[in-house]
Amino acid sequence: MIELITFDLSGWHEHERAAERIVWGNAGDILSLDVVPSPWKVFKPMERESWLADARNMAKPGGIVSVDSHTVGSRPAIQIVYKRMYGLGYMFTGILIVEFRQHRCQFTAVSGEQGTTGIREALVTDTLLGTGQIRVRKYPFYLRPFKRSSGYVEGWFRDPYDVKYRGITLRSVSDDEEYDAQFPDHPLSRLRCTLASVRDSLRFAQAG
Repeated sequence: MIELITFDLSGWHEHERAAERIVWGNAGDILSLDVVPSPWKVFKPMERESWLADARNMAKPGGIVSVDSHTVGSRPAIQIVYKRMYGLGYMFTGILIVEFRQHRCQFTAVSGEQGTTGIREALVTDTLLGTGQIRVRKYPFYLRPFKRSSGYVEGWFRDPYDVKYRGITLRSVSDDEEYDAQFPDHPLSRLRCTLASVRDSLRFAQAG
């Protein structure tokens, strides 16, 4: 079944191959494809509301960046992106799931921050503070002895689909896709670029 699936692999190098799984690498990033019989008797709708609970479980102990429906190779698909703490930065994981002939085809892309971290966050913060789109609030005086700074950026960390959700790691304003073009080498930008390439080039052949 896995041989019936093709997509653009320019720049990727195969690292591992098995009957139901292939893993590729590209300058530290990882991309894999798993094709297994579908675990559902009735296919789950490829809609955000049907996948939010699963996405939160996948992300733990991290947080959801996005959950989006797509049409890939003329088939409905769901794409989940989440982040977890990784050293002084974050590790980003993107999952694209497509149903094909009673099989679950799952593409998983992983890209993590290395070296200097926080540049994207710092520059986006500076820009938005300058335009008044965000503001800094001070912690109450009784909390300041327990904090590393005297204030915080209001609304900077927030679950994208539930403002009341609280987690160890949450999506930040700088994780918005609109900033990817400004920071093309950031791991989240690279990951979304990888997933977009898979979606755009994915083809399913018919068995002979």
